[in-house]
Parts: sequence; C-alpha cells; structure tokens
Amino acid sequence: NFTEPEGACIIDELVARGLDCWALDIRVCRSSKPAFERLRDEATIDDVLLYDIPAAIRYIRKTTSYGRVHWIGHSQGGMLLYAYLLAFGDAYIASGATLGAPIGFDGTNLKFKTVPKMVRTRPTQLANIFRGLIPILYYTGIRSSLFPMNPKNLHPKLGPSGLFHAIEDPMYGAVDQLVGWVRTKEWKMLGGKLDVKAGLNQLNIPLFTIFAPTDPFVSVPHAKRFFEELPNPDKKFALLSKEKGCQHDYDHC
Repeated sequence: NFTEPEGACIIDELVARGLDCWALDIRVCRSSKPAFERLRDEATIDDVLLYDIPAAIRYIRKTTSYGRVHWIGHSQGGMLLYAYLLAFGDAYIASGATLGAPIGFDGTNLKFKTVPKMVRTRPTQLANIFRGLIPILYYTGIRSSLFPMNPKNLHPKLGPSGLFHAIEDPMYGAVDQLVGWVRTKEWKMLGGKLDVKAGLNQLNIPLFTIFAPTDPFVSVPHAKRFFEELPNPDKKFALLSKEKGCQHDYDHC
C-alpha cells in the first residue's frame, strides 16, 4: 500500500526528501511468518500491538541510531498508533500522520454483526475472489463497499496488479476483533483493559489527521470532534473533498 506505484508512491516521495523509510508487514499480512507454535490465521490485533509494533520500533531505532520515529498509518495502521501511544507512551514517537484511521465507529452505518464463515474456514479463497474482482472494478470504474476507493483518485501508474497485491487474506482473529468494535461501537483492547476510544483525547504528539467524505469507516463529524479535542496545538486536519479543493471526493483507500 505504501510502495506502489514504483516511482510515485509515498515511500519514494519521502525518501527523495531525505527520510529513512521503513514499511512494516505485521503478522496478519500474507508475507508474514507466524510466531513459534502459532498459526498465522489466529493472530489478533492485540498481538500486533503487544509484539509486532514494539519489536519493529526497537529494530528501527537500533539500526538507524535515531531515538524516535515518525509513524504514518492508513486505516488500522492509524488505529494502532493511537492504541500504541495509550499502551506504551510517546517516548519513541516523534509525530504521527494517519489516513482514514477510524476513531471508533460511532456515526458509521456499517452492518457487520458476525464474521462470515468463509473468513474462518477459507480466508485465502475469499481473498482470491476479491482479488479476481479487481480488474473488473478497475476497468469499469464501479465503486463497491468491498473496495472503498474512488477510481478517479487513483494514480495513473497504479494499475490492477498493484491493487491486486494490496489485498490481504482476512485473518479470522483480527477480523473478529474488528467486527466486535463495529458492532458494539466500543474500542477496547488487551482483554478490555485498554479503552482506546475513551483515551483518544489524551493523545499528545504532533499529529496530522487525513479523512475523506465518503469513507464508510469514519464519520466526518466524529473525526472533527476527535481532532478538536487533541491537546497538542501542533496538529493538522485535512478532509480530501471537492469542497476543500480536491478534484474528486476521496474514499477510505
């Protein structure tokens, strides 16, 4: 998601400006290897928060000798930033930029009640069906709730192959946790010990939050309220909409 299309992606842009960029594939990604005596499809978002993120930050700090990192996260990547700050503090985080990151699911009309059986039993097959639809949606310009993106906003160099590889197999443990948050409108992690939604107004790092008007996962009024309550004055809010000067309204992706 951050390395396509080659030569025109966010990582290439930041590297050209002199930044040292690291892209993390967490344990719910197809490219990851399961931890010892664990299955990849049983991984949860709690596992990512407790183990993957701290290990990655330690590795980057040790390898680069920089004391802190700037965190850029899309969707769940932004949610993990908020949860990490509340769980571990901001000693190693210099700033954050989040794109389409839900701040809880209040004000959304998502209808998930249970995790589809195929997510539990046939995650790879289900993902392959989604990937097979990519060329159809790409060339017809059809918008779908399964792929919440506006084709008019895609970079000209980003073709179906790049989108194909961006789709991950839905891991049951992570999807089950996410669907629970959507259904209950709560956002609690670590066995209920960490109430992320209740602690959002305590986030105190420099933060750039980017949202979109047609994003089904984020209510714009709630996003604005979240931003206004952030205590650090070094903050910026962007809404990628025609009203704000974009050529087209953006979606979640």
